[in-house]
Amino acid sequence: MEMADVDGSPVEETPINPTPDDSTATEIIGSPLSQSTYLAIWAISLVASFGIFFVYF
Repeated sequence: MEMADVDGSPVEETPINPTPDDSTATEIIGSPLSQSTYLAIWAISLVASFGIFFVYF
């Protein structure tokens, strides 16, 4: 069964998950640092921000 618009012209069906073409695809770039390094930086930043908060407030 083909769907039709209000004026009777056929409606084009678009796929639910269209595949991106090469011009819009994004590449995942590998990180030079490991996940544990980022976690350590985050933890140090968290402790520093709490320290600044308690000192000034």
